[in-house]
Amino acid sequence: MILANIKYWLKGDYMPSIAIEGLDGSGKSALAKYLAKTLNYEYKSDYLNDLLEISDEHFLKIREKMKNYDDVRTLLFMSSLVYATKDTNPNVIYDRFILSEYYFDGNNDTISWFDNYCKYEKLPDLTIILYASDNERIRRIRKRDINDNDLKKNICGDELYKKMIYFANYARLNYVIINTNNLTMNEVIDKAMEYVNDFINKKDKVLIK
Repeated sequence: MILANIKYWLKGDYMPSIAIEGLDGSGKSALAKYLAKTLNYEYKSDYLNDLLEISDEHFLKIREKMKNYDDVRTLLFMSSLVYATKDTNPNVIYDRFILSEYYFDGNNDTISWFDNYCKYEKLPDLTIILYASDNERIRRIRKRDINDNDLKKNICGDELYKKMIYFANYARLNYVIINTNNLTMNEVIDKAMEYVNDFINKKDKVLIK
């Protein structure tokens, strides 16, 4: 019923863009790909890779080289967001977007870049943030691949989630948070579909939490 209702609205003129945000192991990419396939949306990710036509390995090298140059790094990655939203249909699912960029690079020196992006460029109509605790994310990543490079990263995620949510409020994004800790992937999908359905029916810019 929910899916039928969403597809009914999508036949009209209103087709909201959707960003799926979250840390590694939250189920972000799985949800984004599912929604894109189910709703017949375009799936977008790895924007800098597409912009520069580079591999994941080269992407990591660029980020490493620029780790001490906050303003240059932020400008480069912001440019990739602009590229991702240009000449695209409105029915698109973004696998990570500006909230992820902010938790990577947002600080007092770069906030003006984020302000300008929010003022002049396209933002997703709806953002869905998937939360998972550190322990749960580690469990999922290990299940996915015991040698996954994500396990080598700083796993402490609660502060990053706080930073992400802070900017979602700062930028007045329409967003929802799904706590995925005790949910199956199908239950996460059901909740996400409910939120998309509610948002499409409201068709407004009221903050959803």
